[in-house]
Amino acid sequence: MDLAPCIPAGSTFTPRSFNNSAAENSRRFSMTYLRSLAAILAGILLAAAADAQTITLRARGVAGTEHINLKVAGATVAQWTLTTSLKDYTYTGSASGDIQVQYDNDASGRDVVVDYLRVNNEIRQAENMRTNTGLYANGSCGGGSYSETMHCNGYIGFGYTYECMSGNCGTGGGGSSSSSASCSGYVGLTFDDGPTNNTATLISLLKQNNLTPVTWFVWGERAAANSAMLGQMRSVGVLQNHSYNHPHLNGYSYQQVYDQLNRTNQAIQNSGAPKPTLFRPPYGESNSTVQQAASALGLRIITWNVDSQDWNGASSSSIANAVNQLQNGQVILMHDGYSTTNGALAQIAANLRAKRLCPGKIDPATGRAVAP
Repeated sequence: MDLAPCIPAGSTFTPRSFNNSAAENSRRFSMTYLRSLAAILAGILLAAAADAQTITLRARGVAGTEHINLKVAGATVAQWTLTTSLKDYTYTGSASGDIQVQYDNDASGRDVVVDYLRVNNEIRQAENMRTNTGLYANGSCGGGSYSETMHCNGYIGFGYTYECMSGNCGTGGGGSSSSSASCSGYVGLTFDDGPTNNTATLISLLKQNNLTPVTWFVWGERAAANSAMLGQMRSVGVLQNHSYNHPHLNGYSYQQVYDQLNRTNQAIQNSGAPKPTLFRPPYGESNSTVQQAASALGLRIITWNVDSQDWNGASSSSIANAVNQLQNGQVILMHDGYSTTNGALAQIAANLRAKRLCPGKIDPATGRAVAP
């Protein structure tokens, strides 16, 4: 090919030199791209490592063929077949929520013995746990609690990953929003009416702003129709009862109220969540009939100390200011479904930090927010 017509007079052209220059530029671009990609991957891995925690279970089987699942927020995160000797079984990951050790292949001669579970820098002894649906007692499976043995298919509930049952969990593990050393008190952040089409966004924002745990007062009919979302909700908090379809209960009979609450309990438990212990009546309305029905189902009625007014058109700044009124142990009413509530979360987090108040769980014995 004759290149002379393309080359100005007096100049020279070396094809080999041109090709080398292009190759060098390509090599430099590739190296820069790879370094950037490596930095991004390193950042992702570091973030994942920061969120990861370890759950260690010490257990054995009687026959040595027993199969168990470790479930967090309703999802199986690990599974093992036990031997006849006590051994440690370990899961490391970012799963967050309520913990269950589930036994699922009961047969003649098989039983599971759980010594303890270690999470959030504390040891939780199986015999100290209130929920054991696999224990055979009082003539039936699930007839007792406070035992390290599961004779039947069922599970032992070990609380929440971010919970500190002993009150002395130290620092550095468990995924809670803050350690007890940095908290001068606890407040109850509650959200009514979920799950909705906003719930996934709300969960993400709660995690981003370290506003966990929260308490969800669940609309039973919606829960039954979207059971999968309940597992995500449990990753940041506790599921409690808010009636089945949000009626004005004061005009209902005892049986009608009971059915509303019982159907909601079932919808929540069908997702793998623990049985609710709290009930927030729709609109905060209650009377003796409502109280009797709730009591029959083991539910404490709880309303709120501060109303965010998000349901009434309050702006994000007004909602944040309402949360800022909270004192230690108090509870605020918010809702799942309002963009203004979503928009308030960053300022809520900042205000609570400034007051050294942390999100807590609601104690069913007192109705007050306490350390998770």
